[in-house]
Amino acid sequence: MAFIEKAGEFVASALQGVRTTEKMQNLLEASQRQAEEMRSTEEEMRQNLEELQATQEEMLRKQKEIDRIQAEEAERSRKVAESNRQATNKIIEKLKVAEEELRRLKAL
Repeated sequence: MAFIEKAGEFVASALQGVRTTEKMQNLLEASQRQAEEMRSTEEEMRQNLEELQATQEEMLRKQKEIDRIQAEEAERSRKVAESNRQATNKIIEKLKVAEEELRRLKAL
């Protein structure tokens, strides 16, 4: 009777060990799957980051080009405005001279 009880305890202990081993194996496999998924996600995130950085660099390059063009246009506009001001001043001076000449002619 004692032998059967001891044998039963050994069998129960062995079964418990098998169940524990199976649970550990399942947990290990789940952990490995999660690790692989995380590696995959990390790679996707790295690629996305690289794409974002490339896009940002392209946007900065385009913004610099836009800034350069705007600066050129502003300088061109300033030169045209200055040229127009000078031309207007010359016309005003000529008109003043013509007006003086006209007054002199009328005074005669």
